[in-house]
Order: sequence, then C-alpha cells, then structure tokens
Amino acid sequence: MEQELEQLTACNEKESQEKQKLFAEKADILEDLQKTIREKEELKQLEVQVSSMEQELNQLRACNEKESQEKQKLFAEKAEILEDLQKTIREKEEAQTVGSSSDFDGTGAKPTESVQRKGESRKAEAVCRKTEILEDLQKTIREKDEFKQVEVQVTSMEQELNQLRACNEKESQEKQKLFAEKAEILEDLQKTIREKEELKQFEVQVTSMEQELNQLRACNEKESQEKQKLFAEKAKILQDLQKTIREKEELKQLNRWWQK
Repeated sequence: MEQELEQLTACNEKESQEKQKLFAEKADILEDLQKTIREKEELKQLEVQVSSMEQELNQLRACNEKESQEKQKLFAEKAEILEDLQKTIREKEEAQTVGSSSDFDGTGAKPTESVQRKGESRKAEAVCRKTEILEDLQKTIREKDEFKQVEVQVTSMEQELNQLRACNEKESQEKQKLFAEKAEILEDLQKTIREKEELKQFEVQVTSMEQELNQLRACNEKESQEKQKLFAEKAKILQDLQKTIREKEELKQLNRWWQK
C-alpha cells in the first residue's frame, strides 16, 4: 500500500507540474486573446470611420455630379451664345457692308461722319459683348478644369478607400479566425482549470490518506514494540518454566535414587 501511495504521489507531482506549465501557457494565450479583443474593437472603430468616409465620398460624388451637370448645361448655353454672337457679328458685318454701299450716292461720294460714328459705336459694343462672353467662357473652362481635378481626387480617394476596405476585410477575416481559435483555447483553458481543481481535491485526498497511513504505521510500530516486549517476556517465562521443569525432573530422579 505504501508503494502504491508513493507511486501515486509521484504521478500526481509530475501531472501537477505539467498542468502548471500548461496553465502558464494558457494564461499567456488568454492575455493574447484579450489583446485580440481590443484589436477587434479598434477594427470596429476603423470600420465606422471607413463607413463615414464612404458616406462623405458619396455625398461629394453626388454634389460633383450635380455641379457637373449644371456646368455642362452652362457650358452648352455659353457655347450656343458664342455661336449666336459669331453669327450676329457676321450678319452685322454683312449689313454694314451693305449699308456702306448704300451710303454712297450715285456720284461715288463718301458716307457722312454721323454714319461712321454710329458704325464704330456698334462695333465697339459688339466687341465689348464678345469680350465679356469670352471671359465667361474662359472662366467656365477653368471651372471645368478644376472640376476634372476634383474628379481625379475623388477617383484617388475611391481607390484608397477600396484598398483600405480590402485590407480591413482581410484583416477582419484573419482576426475572426484568430478569435475563434483563441475562443477554443479559452475553452480548453477553462477545462484545464477544472481539471486542476479536481487535481487539488485529489491531492487533498492523497494527503489525508498519507496522514491516515502514517497514523496506522505509528500505531503498528507502537503495537509491534509492545508485542515484541510481551513476546520477550513470555520467552523469558517459557525459559524459566523449562528450567523449572528440568529442575523438577532432576528432583524426581534424585528422590527415586534415594528410595532405592
């Protein structure tokens, strides 16, 4: 029984060391799991930021599309105005040519000074209007160029956002996989903790058995000493008894001899 108890104690100590080592490893894993959970929370916050950026980008795209439609409409209107202006100028030049011809009399005299001033005034007015429309047209072209630059920026932002979304999705999948693995490890850790509690209870039982065995051994040793003492006393009594018997036999022989 003592040998079995010693073997059992040795096995328990070895198993206890292995469980303690496993417990330390799983404690590290639990810490990593908590870190992963924090990273997952940060990832959620990043996803919220990405969604916000997407909404802003969609709003910006909608505004740009609306502004583009308005500018294209305005550009078409100004192009039409410019075409009408050029047509008007050509018609006016033709009319002035005809008017100049009619200003001469049959003798070939030159037009009057008032007619010349009126023609110059009309030309100046036409040039002024043409200049104004040309400035508006140049402004529209600049705005269109700026709008193209904005579209390029929006496209770049979309590409960056798509790359960020792809990275986030990949990282999210990896984190979810890691989270599942660590959840499984956590379950194993909880199982190990339960096993360790059972091992502690078993160690308590073994300790109790050792105490009982030691008490039994002490009782046996004490009883053995008492029995050995009693055995020695009885051996001595037996020896004395045998001696007495021998003496009695000798006395009988001596009496028979005297009787003869």
